[in-house]
Amino acid sequence: MGARLESVLNKIILQLEQAKCNLSDYGQTRPTSVVVLTNSPPSNHATKAIRIAEQRLKRGLHHPNAVGIQFVQIGDDTVVEKALQRLSQDPSFVSFLWAS
Repeated sequence: MGARLESVLNKIILQLEQAKCNLSDYGQTRPTSVVVLTNSPPSNHATKAIRIAEQRLKRGLHHPNAVGIQFVQIGDDTVVEKALQRLSQDPSFVSFLWAS
């Protein structure tokens, strides 16, 4: 899951960076939501990918709502539920991540 999430986030951030070169394009850029459907706990690599993307967005001075990630649990595995709760309660992801 982490490698795919990293790839998606990299493409989104690249599009934002390219749009920044033309302020009228950047002003027309709409926020992007990434929805991850999962039946397994997020890997450490997914957490790392999110942290790196968040740092890149902050360095690029992008609006905090430019990108959002939502994890949606499929099924009722309590291990997955607890992992997603921990991820959503991480203070460094407050404006960036939702889990349901």
